[in-house]
Amino acid sequence: MVVFSYCSFQYGPSAITETTQVSPTITITKTIDGWSKFTQWLGILLLALIVWTWRDLLNLTSVAGILSGPPVQQKSAEEISAKTEPAGAKSREVEVDTTELDVEKARQDDLKNHILSMLREKHAVNRSIVVEEFSITRQQAELLLFRLYKEGRLRRDGFPRRTVYTLADSLENRAIDFARAEIEKEDRILSERRFVRIKSLHEADAILSSKDRTYVVEVKLIRDVAREEVLDRGVRQLCRIAEEFRPRPLIGYLVLVVHRSEQLSRIEKLVSRLTFDDKNVEIRVLTVLAERLSAIPSGT
Repeated sequence: MVVFSYCSFQYGPSAITETTQVSPTITITKTIDGWSKFTQWLGILLLALIVWTWRDLLNLTSVAGILSGPPVQQKSAEEISAKTEPAGAKSREVEVDTTELDVEKARQDDLKNHILSMLREKHAVNRSIVVEEFSITRQQAELLLFRLYKEGRLRRDGFPRRTVYTLADSLENRAIDFARAEIEKEDRILSERRFVRIKSLHEADAILSSKDRTYVVEVKLIRDVAREEVLDRGVRQLCRIAEEFRPRPLIGYLVLVVHRSEQLSRIEKLVSRLTFDDKNVEIRVLTVLAERLSAIPSGT
């Protein structure tokens, strides 16, 4: 098209000039453009077509060309995406979200560890204690305790009305597990409740029931020197609880958890001297080393 446009100007037909002499002093000259004007307009049209075809290369966005202001072009979808979401932006956004999740998870883990630490000092906790201790909402406290329970790190009793949580691997819970294992050698347990109060008068570490009997478990931790009065209190407690369950047969288990192996012989002598005022209540005493309980998988 460039060649045709050039030729239309350079080699187009010339205009025809006609001269007429009217008188000896007057001459009329007439120019007939003919095909010359046509080829010039054709050249202009071809030139305009060339310019329009090359408008992107020439940065022209209108017929006016440079008179229309700075060049403005519509971006492609890829260019818009590349501008608004530069390379790596998506992954960085995920990293930010992941970081936020990691921070929240670390906070939750920290709170859970604090709850576990608190339970090593306290015997049991409930939702209200956790709310007050850590200044969190009731929903947050309940969620944290539930997660620890599902992880098998806490035991939950009294659900749903008066729920208490204890360490699943605490010596008390392991001692009750130990006693239950002994009971199930001769009877099938149908229900179990731990850390309960009977008629608001007596406390029991565990109440277990089979089809025909009730079993009450009382745990005593002997950390230093075994004293006879400690064992005697445990036996009396079991006898008082048995009164509340009459006439249903009841067997009481007194579980003595000994921390020092050298105390075992002394404790066995103390147990042999125990007397029971109520002959109608069967009391069984189990003695076990704390380190042995630690090796037994905890039940939840």
